[in-house]
Amino acid sequence: MIKWLQQSNPGCNTYRAFHIIIYLFSLASFFGVLAVSVDRFLAIHLHLRYQELVTHERVVSVVISIWVISAFLPFTILTVPLDSYSYIVVILGVLGAILTTMAYVRIYFAVRQHKNHIQVLQVQQEAQADQVAIFARLVKSAVGIFYVYFVFLVCYLPFLICLVVTKMNGPNIILKGCSIFSLTLVFLNSSLNPVIYCWKMRHIRHAVMDILRNMSRQRSRASREILPLAGHTMR
Repeated sequence: MIKWLQQSNPGCNTYRAFHIIIYLFSLASFFGVLAVSVDRFLAIHLHLRYQELVTHERVVSVVISIWVISAFLPFTILTVPLDSYSYIVVILGVLGAILTTMAYVRIYFAVRQHKNHIQVLQVQQEAQADQVAIFARLVKSAVGIFYVYFVFLVCYLPFLICLVVTKMNGPNIILKGCSIFSLTLVFLNSSLNPVIYCWKMRHIRHAVMDILRNMSRQRSRASREILPLAGHTMR
């Protein structure tokens, strides 16, 4: 990227390796956001039948598939011309953005419908109250993922727009600078997602805090074990 800013292109192998790394991790993040958006849509739409459809085994299969596809697609750069590959990226990006947006539109209408239904029934029984509480947690989770989706759009849309404009009008110095800036946003997205998860999702926040506490305890224990040993060695 520094070479690009200095108006000099990197070598062919470096250029291809750079793009392989970019697309490997950005595609994994892209498909991950798409998957959790569809997951929240299913949770809101199916409600009580969600647990039957979305099982642990299926979730693991989806995660493995995301990483396999994300690892396979970038290496097609070695066989497909880079210009043609850019078209593939644009198509995938546009389709993914449309699908994710549709999922959140459907989530919005489903939430409105469920809220109206709850208000009409004026739920008072304990079993119904439990269902209301479960639905409230699902809505809160969907809102948390919406923040991830919104930041994802802010970080990825400039890159897709630069690709489209470059394909339509050809490259120039201004578009080159915009492309470098948009790539920085793409890289930043993967750093922002964990912050949003910890901010909006209590169970993830608590899990991270537990991990940090355990790491701190292990370091303290290791320090206590090392200090007497170091003193004995010095004596």
